[in-house]
Amino acid sequence: MDGFTQWPKEFADKYRADGYWLGKTISEVMDERFSRYAPRTALVTDDGRQFTYQELGKLVTRLALHLNALGLNTYDRLILQMPNVA
Repeated sequence: MDGFTQWPKEFADKYRADGYWLGKTISEVMDERFSRYAPRTALVTDDGRQFTYQELGKLVTRLALHLNALGLNTYDRLILQMPNVA
């Protein structure tokens, strides 16, 4: 990908060997967690509202669909500035 700088090989090898890099996309990891822990609480807000992993997964999917509808595609770059609230 143009403009992408790969990690040095020795770092990449170590991260893979140590189990930090799983060979999965962030989407794959998130989908797996949303499915595995679906009924469990994933997030609690300051005002006490709770979100399960399943609810959070639906919100993430909704955001992805909105971004796609705006024209964002695979390998497009995006910067998000988000507050530290639900």
